[in-house]
Amino acid sequence: MLRFRNETGLSLRIASNNPLEELGKAAGDPFARRDPTVLDELEEIATQELARRGFVVLSTAETQRAVPTPPSDPGSAALAAKRAGLDALVLQGTLHRFTLNPSRILLITLDLALVDPRDGRTLWTGTAHRPVAVPAAQTLPEAVRDAGPQIFADAFNGG
Repeated sequence: MLRFRNETGLSLRIASNNPLEELGKAAGDPFARRDPTVLDELEEIATQELARRGFVVLSTAETQRAVPTPPSDPGSAALAAKRAGLDALVLQGTLHRFTLNPSRILLITLDLALVDPRDGRTLWTGTAHRPVAVPAAQTLPEAVRDAGPQIFADAFNGG
């Protein structure tokens, strides 16, 4: 699975619960750790969902080293994976919309594609594109985790 691409125009950063850490980041501390993002959460859930469906998934760190920049489309994903020496199927994803409204409804559009880097073919595409209720979520990571199974069930066509 390759890193997902963020096309929302938003950073989707998940802030730390530590106010001192946030203050350091605001001040431009070069040693501050990188904040996780909504995309990181979605990638983790996608890995779990793929594994649950019987796919063997390389670690995110491993694929990020091989293909550090999230590809913009299935064709460029296949090419980047081939250049990196990956010869197994790869999942490419692009997040186009991510909005959590005050009534705890998550509006998301996530396009996914399964491509074969050996010949560049796109074997499958799917999209999650409907509201997902997350009434119990109190934080952004909770909303993503609560919505995750529904997002990927939709994207994988009810998988």
